[in-house]
Amino acid sequence: MRLRRPSRTAPHFALGKLGEILPLFWILLFAFQMTFLCGQRGFFAFDQSIIFDGSYRIASGQIPFKDFLIPFGPLVFWLHGVVFKLFGVSYASYIFGAAAVNLLATLVSYLILRLLFPGQKLPAYLGSFLTATWFYPPFGTPWPEQTAFFFALITLLSVLGGYRLRGRTTRGARLCYLLAGMAAFAAILSKQNAGALIVPVVAVLFLVENRNALRRGITDFLVFSLGWGLGLLAFGAWLAARSDPGLFRRYFIELPAAEVAAERLPAGLAGWLQTVFIGSGPAVITGLSLLACAVALASLYTQFAGKAQGIARPKTRVWAAVLAPSLFIYHNLFLTTSNNQVENSLPFIGLIAAIGLGLLLPSAQNAAPKPLPRVVLGLSVVILSIGSIWLGANVAYSRQVHTIFKRSTFHSSPATGELSAIKWGDPTRVGNLIPAEDIDQLVEYLRETGENFFIFPDFTVFYGVLGAPSPQPLLWFHNGLTYPNEYDPALDQWIVSDLQKNQVRIVVLEEESWFHTDERLEDFPLLESFITQTFVKQESIGNFTIYVREDH
Repeated sequence: MRLRRPSRTAPHFALGKLGEILPLFWILLFAFQMTFLCGQRGFFAFDQSIIFDGSYRIASGQIPFKDFLIPFGPLVFWLHGVVFKLFGVSYASYIFGAAAVNLLATLVSYLILRLLFPGQKLPAYLGSFLTATWFYPPFGTPWPEQTAFFFALITLLSVLGGYRLRGRTTRGARLCYLLAGMAAFAAILSKQNAGALIVPVVAVLFLVENRNALRRGITDFLVFSLGWGLGLLAFGAWLAARSDPGLFRRYFIELPAAEVAAERLPAGLAGWLQTVFIGSGPAVITGLSLLACAVALASLYTQFAGKAQGIARPKTRVWAAVLAPSLFIYHNLFLTTSNNQVENSLPFIGLIAAIGLGLLLPSAQNAAPKPLPRVVLGLSVVILSIGSIWLGANVAYSRQVHTIFKRSTFHSSPATGELSAIKWGDPTRVGNLIPAEDIDQLVEYLRETGENFFIFPDFTVFYGVLGAPSPQPLLWFHNGLTYPNEYDPALDQWIVSDLQKNQVRIVVLEEESWFHTDERLEDFPLLESFITQTFVKQESIGNFTIYVREDH
C-alpha cells in the first residue's frame, strides 16, 4: 500500500485564515475602544439623558406609548434596556451598549465587503476601519439613528447573502430575503426616516440583480416585503396587547409627519438637487464619496458594455457598483429629513469608499495589472480614506457633534459611582456653567432625602442613577416633536396625575438649559400651577433650584 503524503496546504490555509482574522480583530477592538473612549468625554444632558432614561424605564417595567411617549420607535430602548438588565444601570454600561453595537456594525460592514469582493481583503479592511471610525464614535452613546443604521446594515448583508446562496439553494436565498425584510422593519422601529430609506436601496438591488428575470425579481421583493410585514404584524400584536395603538399613531406617525418632516425638507428644486446628489459633508468626505460613486458608475457602464460584447463580468461587482451611489444618496436624503449634524450621519461611508477601491483593484477573474489612471484613482481613494479616518477620529475625540463642548477639556469625573465613567467637560456650559461638583452635590442631596423627585427639563439621567421612578410620560420636552405645538390639556393633566401617583416630593428645575428648554414649562400651565402651588423653594445648587412639597 502506498502511503499518502501529508498535505502541505493545510498549514498555509491556517496561516492565511489567521492572517485575515488578526487585522479584523484589531479593527473590531478599535471599533469598541474608540466608541467607549469618546462616549466618556463629556455629558450633554439634552441628548445623552434621552436614551439613558428611556432604557431605564424599560428595565423598570414601563411600556412605550403606554407609560411614556416617544416620537420614534422603541427598539433602541429595548436593546439598551437589556444592557441595563445585564450589567446594571450606570453610565459605563450605557457606553458599553453603544460600543458593542459599533463593533457589530463594523463586523457586518466587513462581511458585506467580503461578499462584494470575495477575492480581495484590502477593501474590506479599509471599509470596516472607516465604519469603526464614523458609525458611532462621533455621537458616543446610544442613539436611535445609529440603531436604525445598524439594522439597515443587517438588511444589506441579508440581501447580498441571499444573492450568493441563490445558485445553491433557492429556499436559503429567500430565507435571507425574509430576514432582510424583518431587519428593515426593525430599522424603522428605531428611527422612521433612517429605516424607510433602506427599502428603496433594496428595491434597486433587486431590480438590477433580476433585470433579465422580472418575475423572479418581483417574487424576491415580495418575500422581502413579507418579512417586513411579519415584523409589522408582530409589533402590531404587541402594540394591541401591551401598549396603546392610538398613542403610537399620534406620536410615531402623525406628530413627526405634520410638525417635523415638513419643516426639514429643502426648499426648491435646486436645493433638492444639491442636497441629494452632492451632499453637505466635510470636504474630504464629499470628495471621497463622489470619487467612489464616479468609479462605481463608470464600472457599471463598462460592465454592461462588456456584456453587450459577450464579456462575462462578476455579478458581485455589479452589486457593488449599484450599492455605492445608492448609499451616497441615502446619506443625503437622510440629512434632508433630519436635523442631525452631517458628522453624525455617515454610517455607510466605509462601504462607499471600499466599493470605490474594490472596483479599481484587479478582480479574481482578471488579475492583470491595471493601467496607470486606475492606479492613481485607487491611491486617491486610499489617501482620501486615510484623511477621512483622521478627520473622524478628531470629530469623535473632540466631541464636535455636541457643540456644547467646544474648547472643553475632559479630566475630572463625577464622584457618583453610576456616573463616574463620564469625563466631565470643563467647561460644560448651557448658559450657566455646570461643574462636576454641582452634579455630585445634587445627587448626594437626592440620595440622602430618598424621596421621589421630578427634574425639569433635561437631566433625567438622575432617575436611573438613583433608582427613582421616572415619574411622568414625556421622555424629554421638545415642542413640536415630543408634544404638539398646540396646547394639549389631556397631556398636561396626564403629567400632573403621574407626578401625584408617583408621590413626587421634590422638584428640581434647571435655571438655564440648552435650546432654552427651561422655558417650556410655560407650555404646560397645569404642571406649572401644580409646582408653584404645591412646592416651595428650599435651596439652589448651581444651575439647579430645589423645591419641596409644603407638607413635606
